[in-house]
Amino acid sequence: MSDFDVFWAAYPRRISKGAARTAFEKAIRKTDLETMLAAIRDYQRFKPERIDFKHPATWLNQECWDDEWQAVPKEVTNRRRTFTDVAMDRFNGSAGFQRTDADAGGISPVEREPGYGDERLRIVSSRPFGSSHH
Repeated sequence: MSDFDVFWAAYPRRISKGAARTAFEKAIRKTDLETMLAAIRDYQRFKPERIDFKHPATWLNQECWDDEWQAVPKEVTNRRRTFTDVAMDRFNGSAGFQRTDADAGGISPVEREPGYGDERLRIVSSRPFGSSHH
């Protein structure tokens, strides 16, 4: 198994393999495979959930094996996802975009209606923007 194949198997997002191979050939001249593999493990452990993994070529070209990660505070990792968390995921186009309103921690349809409780912004329709029934 080649060094690139080991890298490819370890990287959490396998996309654009040709570009990744080209970037790997350049990157392996700057660092070694063990450093990359250790950095990938840290990347998987400490990357915030609402941020997608970079494409492997991007990760290599940006020399992300040198990134320094800090552990996410425990109170953040154990807290319940809020409606705002899900809305921000959708707005930012991250993995949360595919999720449903149920991911907002069980907010009932009544609670999403205007005028319920306080005056925070609430989703009142599950139809995507731009859909019309005219």
